[in-house]
Amino acid sequence: MGRIARNLGLLMSGKTAAGLISLVYIALSARMLGVTDYGVLNLVHGYATFMGALIAFSGFHPVVSFGTQALHEHDLGRLSRLLAFMALLEFGLALIAIIMTAALAYPIGLALGWSPDTIAFAPLYSLAILATVRATPWGLLQITGRFDLIAVHQAMMPLVRLAGTLLILATGGGLQAFLVVWLIASIAEGLSMWAIAWWVCRTRGIAIIAPGYETVSSAIAENPGILRFLTITNFDQTLREFAPKAIPLIIGWVSGAAAAGLYALAVRIGAVLTQPPQLLGQAAYSVIQRQVAAGQIERARRTIDRAAGLVLLASAAVAAIMSIGARQIIAQVAGPDFLAGAMLLVLILAARAVAAATPLWSTALTSLGRPGSSLQINLACNLLTLPLLPLLLGTAGTEGAGYHALIQATCFASMLWFATRQAITSSIKGGKDAAAC
Repeated sequence: MGRIARNLGLLMSGKTAAGLISLVYIALSARMLGVTDYGVLNLVHGYATFMGALIAFSGFHPVVSFGTQALHEHDLGRLSRLLAFMALLEFGLALIAIIMTAALAYPIGLALGWSPDTIAFAPLYSLAILATVRATPWGLLQITGRFDLIAVHQAMMPLVRLAGTLLILATGGGLQAFLVVWLIASIAEGLSMWAIAWWVCRTRGIAIIAPGYETVSSAIAENPGILRFLTITNFDQTLREFAPKAIPLIIGWVSGAAAAGLYALAVRIGAVLTQPPQLLGQAAYSVIQRQVAAGQIERARRTIDRAAGLVLLASAAVAAIMSIGARQIIAQVAGPDFLAGAMLLVLILAARAVAAATPLWSTALTSLGRPGSSLQINLACNLLTLPLLPLLLGTAGTEGAGYHALIQATCFASMLWFATRQAITSSIKGGKDAAAC
């Protein structure tokens, strides 16, 4: 718990700074653009990131799992080949994602009611996918213990967006100017992470090698099971991101850009409850992985239970306080034009509180060698509940998105908790049986 707390503290320091910066540029952009254009801005960005999550490589688990083994054995050559292989895979899939996103921008823009100027700019905005191309360097920074650098990097995108927003405020500009700023911020976020990882490699003596055929084949041979592991964990991560990134597009398609703007603001405010649990899962992964590798399953169970209990309690308290002042929060952040989203914010906060421990439980299943369980649960909850969204939007208006979020979160949290308990019990029983033999 101490190691997790230190890792989480570093990550949270960066996230807190990023959150405060984000609050400023969100408030300014929402007031300058209004509900509809703010919704269009988020729809364009949401479309690019949705395609990136769907096609591009996501997830840092393979680098952490197999890179930890290489570092433990002091085999830096093996680590270098692993990083080269993962980098090739990540950039290759990102290129495919960018091409497909640009090609589909026109019909998607028409379906979502974008203006001709916005549709014309959308293919170029596909480069924003580069913001998501950073799983490999993210994993490297984790296994080398450089959570301080991860914390610093988290402020990159908000800082660029804030600087661009202030420039627009001073010189004038509308939706197109904001699209340019958000695109630059996305590219800066992705490329800066690789620059940081390059510097860490230089300082740690980790060779940077070209990902040729021999390098790739050696990386696969030296890490048995890596192809299956990265396929499952990447698919799991993709499914986990599928619904959150598809939902704004569905809302924009069914209810229009203004509804998408209200939802985007509620989600951004609700990120206060979303980000800490996600960071907790990332901070705990390497710790739980070491405990499981050492056969300390009972100790890992206590770690998981304590961390989950703390995050659930804290999230519930924060959600209750923010719900009481939902209207005041929205008015202060975005102005009175966005007050129609107050009840939606309350529902989003409730959903985030219910799902607070899911990143940790998903991490636990991966550490226990059962990434497939998390994958199956993600598949069931995301795909089975997503068709409810258009129905709920039709009956409850924009608030239907909040009810959908609460249903999906309850389903996911309950099933993931049960699967984690089963996995821990099975691992403990297996260890006792092996000891008896």
